[in-house]
Amino acid sequence: MPKTYTWTTPNAPYPTMIDTLNLKKRESIKFNKWELAHMSKFSQDYNKIIIINERILTSRFYKNSKYWCDITINVKHIKYLDETEHYYIEYDNFFKNNKENKSDYCDDSHPFYNNALFLKDINCCIIAKNEITESLVNYLLMDFEELREYCDSFPVWYKSNIMKSLSLFGY
Repeated sequence: MPKTYTWTTPNAPYPTMIDTLNLKKRESIKFNKWELAHMSKFSQDYNKIIIINERILTSRFYKNSKYWCDITINVKHIKYLDETEHYYIEYDNFFKNNKENKSDYCDDSHPFYNNALFLKDINCCIIAKNEITESLVNYLLMDFEELREYCDSFPVWYKSNIMKSLSLFGY
């Protein structure tokens, strides 16, 4: 059985969900849909969850030789206090052409570019864990060479569509 631990704000070595929510509240930034949906779930003790597993992979998406985006995908398999299991998927996007380091920058090298349906999940999404999402997450965390074994010659396109599919499963 994987090692589990409680994810709490004071002891976490990285910003937690509660840190993000508090920052957004202080800076009057709108909450996205998963934050709104899960704040009620956490209403009493919302910074305590159990992280069952965490996996990280960075993939480079190209539009052409001038434009690319490195997306670090961090997937946490989490369990809430009510025993439900979810995947918390964070995307850390680094764009080659983001010279001014703008946080809201996005160009056409990103799979979600110019699509409002997916742009709302450009930084993260949270989805229920089940057999379908478990399989999608496993494919998402394959590097392009390994993924090529399952999708012939289009692993970047395939992974882009996996990201979009997971976004559609999100809250």
